[in-house]
Amino acid sequence: MKKGKLQWLLAVVLAAILVMTLAGVSLADAGGFSGSSDYGGGSSDWGSSSSDWGSSSSDWGSDYDSDSDGGGGGLIAIVVMVLMVAVFIFNSRKKGAKPSAASQPAGARVVEMTGDFLKPLREADPNFSAEAQQERVGNMYVQMQNAWQEKQWEPIRMLMTDTLFNQFNRQLNELIRLKQTNHVERIAVLESRIVGYNQDDTNDVLRILLKTRIVDYYTDDSTGKVLRGDPNKELFMTYEWTLIRRKGVKTQGTAQRSYQHCPACGAPMNINQSGKCEYCGGIVSSGEYDWVISAIRGVSQQSGR
Repeated sequence: MKKGKLQWLLAVVLAAILVMTLAGVSLADAGGFSGSSDYGGGSSDWGSSSSDWGSSSSDWGSDYDSDSDGGGGGLIAIVVMVLMVAVFIFNSRKKGAKPSAASQPAGARVVEMTGDFLKPLREADPNFSAEAQQERVGNMYVQMQNAWQEKQWEPIRMLMTDTLFNQFNRQLNELIRLKQTNHVERIAVLESRIVGYNQDDTNDVLRILLKTRIVDYYTDDSTGKVLRGDPNKELFMTYEWTLIRRKGVKTQGTAQRSYQHCPACGAPMNINQSGKCEYCGGIVSSGEYDWVISAIRGVSQQSGR
């Protein structure tokens, strides 16, 4: 067998082994960012920091297809990605050239901005408070994890873009179909910090570094038996959240966060509803009135006891 064909065969075999290994890793917590192994180079990305409200067709960046879910679609994406890497390695060896630094993936490193990068936002929106927004993100994280465990995802709709909400919802529906519960317990938000701000064509964009501690594991709904994960193992998670809000929208005070009344028509509104006003049909999560999550990226996971 020629040397080139042998290299190609080895690359395909290694790719297949990697796919089978990844397929066996059980993911947990809302969105599937924690798992059975620690990592520091990043995990799945959901949503898109540049996506438009209610009409996003892109993907917590461009690494996760908005039409995929946490099941078969994710595995297909892994297969395609690994095969592409195998082809790249084979072609590089065939040409006798090593991959350049520019061709290497950047990973999930969080690039923090320096200086007063929030000054333009505060000038346009004097009531904006970084401290209040960071506290809100911590509260949103706890609310998300509780909703995930209770399998009641509809109340989270008002916190996310439609695309991101639907991605999570498909994943949760798969757990319901399997009659399994993903427990997320002993939740603690250790740090929430704004690390970036910019604007795209239609939105203000915030990037927030979020560090938390959780315990997560799966149980069988019928027997209560632990299927995977460890009820006694703490996981220290780091995420990067991207929040967007329509350009020109200004912070109106803490009252708007509770949505006791529809921002569009003023009608009474329950925060536990789906986020759609039953009077005027307005969607609170449309980004017209407040920040919502458009992307979440798992940056690292470290386990402890």
